[in-house]
Amino acid sequence: MKYIITESKLDMLMTDYMDHVLAGKKVSDGGDVLLIYDDLGEDYEFEEEVSINYTYDDSEMSIRMDLINLFTSMFSRDIEQAKEFIKNWFENKFNLEVGYVDTFESPNF
Repeated sequence: MKYIITESKLDMLMTDYMDHVLAGKKVSDGGDVLLIYDDLGEDYEFEEEVSINYTYDDSEMSIRMDLINLFTSMFSRDIEQAKEFIKNWFENKFNLEVGYVDTFESPNF
């Protein structure tokens, strides 16, 4: 069965998805850096836990690639569209300006 979803409805679904992702994670604002991460315990490296990393000095946000991949497969968006949407969501959610968006791979992928 085929469904037609308007762009505004899709934006609402993507926003709800990102809000749901955030609800299951911890947010740490250490002054220089804002991190969105999973607290997986002491058996994991910190880099394995971070999903989004924002640095205040240069307004740069880094998004872990597995989050981008989940987003692109779920909402039929390409990588650049996913990065742009997550950037806009982040700016609205945290009232911060993002100047540059980068991605990173988790060390165990």
